[in-house]
Amino acid sequence: MRMNQASLTRIFKVQRLQEERGAALVIAVTLLFLFVVLGAAYVKFGYLEIDETNFALRQARAETLAEAGINAAIGNIHQALGQNQAANALGTTNYAFPSYKAAKDSDPPVLEALENREAFATVSVRDESGKVNVNHAPASVLQRVLNVDGATARAITASLPRSEAGAAPAEGSRWLLSLDDLASRKLLTPEQFEKLDQSLVTTSTVADHAHPGAYLSINTAPAEVLAAVLDVPAEQAQQIMAKGPFNSIAALAEAAGKTVDTFNLHPEWPMTDGMVAPFTIQPNCFRIASSATYKAVSEGHEATASAEAVVLFHEDGSYEIVDWTTAEPEEDAAEEPAAEPAAAEPAPAEATPTEDAPGGSPAETPPTAPAEPAA
Repeated sequence: MRMNQASLTRIFKVQRLQEERGAALVIAVTLLFLFVVLGAAYVKFGYLEIDETNFALRQARAETLAEAGINAAIGNIHQALGQNQAANALGTTNYAFPSYKAAKDSDPPVLEALENREAFATVSVRDESGKVNVNHAPASVLQRVLNVDGATARAITASLPRSEAGAAPAEGSRWLLSLDDLASRKLLTPEQFEKLDQSLVTTSTVADHAHPGAYLSINTAPAEVLAAVLDVPAEQAQQIMAKGPFNSIAALAEAAGKTVDTFNLHPEWPMTDGMVAPFTIQPNCFRIASSATYKAVSEGHEATASAEAVVLFHEDGSYEIVDWTTAEPEEDAAEEPAAEPAAAEPAPAEATPTEDAPGGSPAETPPTAPAEPAA
């Protein structure tokens, strides 16, 4: 009986040991599976971090390309103005930007072309100085270009900090920063603002409101603007335009059959080129819109960005940017397995004018192109 009980005890111990070994095996397999899942998640997270970095870098390149397109256009405008051929700077131009990277194990660093990359910008240049500046136009001009009644036009001028006839500006008055202020400040009703022809008016052609200078180009102003400025019917304004271009304000008055003092927009002081402010012979303010694309061809990724600037050129050849807006770039959602190699600054862009661009001269201001990311 004792032998049987001892045998049973040993049997029970063996069974319990086997059960414990089985449980340990299950725990070990579970832990191994958990570590595999955690490892895979870590690797996946690492790739996501790389993808996010590359996504941000492609966005930065696209934004830099858009800015480079604007810089290239500014160089073309500067060159055209120096040749008294501002019309040659208007239109649309395509710029291609080659990319380079620093070669590995090179001292000093050597640049080599980065293959399978496309970087280009499409830039359009439009004249801004042929528009009526709402901040400085009299009510008689605003009434016609804004298509509003006299009371509304006078309310707009009263809201601006002008010092007219020795009178101090009204308290709380301020300049319009953009045409949207006409609606946000309730100077125009939503219906009036919706009907507003923004190709006729602007707020961007004057940088220093205390000394506005010459800001309205008589040779690029559309017929509607000339009609409002000269106080003539639109049909007569078309006939006056056909007699241009004009090299002086006197020639414009003669073509209109009027004297300068009968204009709705009165001249202020003599200019050296035979013009009188606020009038100018050739445009001096331009709206530049740049749409850029950066492509990693081999990986199938593409990033885009756009920017718009209003640039005012002065008589001494200098310029200033009076307005700048950017739009968020877009990019596909495809993933990239690894970061791209570091790159240096690319060579100047190659300008390719399209059919509607009368001039495609290389930019005097070298454009800035996007650099490749560091690995």
